[in-house]
Amino acid sequence: MMQKYIVQAVVLGVSLLIAAVLLIVAAGLLGAAVYFELGLFLAPPLAALAAALGVLVAAVVVVLLGRGFGRMLGTRARRRHAARAAAAPAGLRGIAADLGMLVGEELVKRARANARGTILASLVAGFAVGASPGLRRLLRDLVEI
Repeated sequence: MMQKYIVQAVVLGVSLLIAAVLLIVAAGLLGAAVYFELGLFLAPPLAALAAALGVLVAAVVVVLLGRGFGRMLGTRARRRHAARAAAAPAGLRGIAADLGMLVGEELVKRARANARGTILASLVAGFAVGASPGLRRLLRDLVEI
């Protein structure tokens, strides 16, 4: 059962990787087209500068739109979660759920307070999992439980 999901994730990952490569190639060709078009009106160094600035402006717009949509979706999810938590009595959620929420909130606070440490720990953990077959096996066994 788990293998089916792993295969689906691998196929999705490969298709996204191929799509990303194709997008990079398309962006390069678009930049070249803009450069050659601007080369008709401007000196080559100025045409390259104008094309690069256009790409940078487009990248900034994409990042700002992504942040806006991310905040909008995050706000909706938080509201939905708060509404569900308020609708269910504390007895139904259980002590374990309350404890889990408290621990989760505390971990999020600590991770945000120590962003560099969190990133460094994530990188070290990623390298450790990538380098150690025994650790990968242990994590896989934990997920299967």
